[in-house]
Amino acid sequence: MKMVDILELERHNLTKVILHPNKIYLQHYTKGVQFLGAKIKPYRIYIGNRTKGNFYDTIQEHNKIVNERKPSEDEIKACLPQARRSKAV
Repeated sequence: MKMVDILELERHNLTKVILHPNKIYLQHYTKGVQFLGAKIKPYRIYIGNRTKGNFYDTIQEHNKIVNERKPSEDEIKACLPQARRSKAV
């Protein structure tokens, strides 16, 4: 069964989903898949650029506070959940 046949079969089975024939782009599995802020490839997972950029921005923000003055207890407590979410701690 060819890919065109599979797509036609799916088009008939899925009545609420409309697939545009010119907007289907199939790639080799080694290119990976974007999923939840990560690029998943065979045998490895890469963090997404946006996720990494947001993490670096957060670190820069906290470093700026530390360089300007001694952070308050509340600022330190606010930093910890962000670090844990990024699995830095």
